[in-house]
Amino acid sequence: MPYAIVYPRSSVQRDVTITGPYPVPVGDWLVKGIKITSVEVGLTPIALPPIAMAWRRWLSVYNLSNEDSDPIYFLDSSGQTVADGTPLDAGAPFAINLDQNVILYAVSEAALTPCDVRLMEGA
Repeated sequence: MPYAIVYPRSSVQRDVTITGPYPVPVGDWLVKGIKITSVEVGLTPIALPPIAMAWRRWLSVYNLSNEDSDPIYFLDSSGQTVADGTPLDAGAPFAINLDQNVILYAVSEAALTPCDVRLMEGA
């Protein structure tokens, strides 16, 4: 279910309103912008996103796959498997404060149809 978040004006930014299925850990330090990326997660671990936004402060992940799809699994290295990961079910959001130097990987058990994942980064 979509939601809206409104952050009050400060001395360095205007009002910010974000509407959508993404949980967004935004603070007064959102000054560089927002980047949205679409990624397909399959049997091979992939970095989320493949190229991080410069000065990134947070990352929001939304598994847009239909409810019958397999979950994606978060990994801390590309050498891990679904058995090592933390699951994110289809239709579920996840957000974390994560700078550009930390790489979050994902993999899926979906052999025929990769999971459709949307990423939102903020800096």
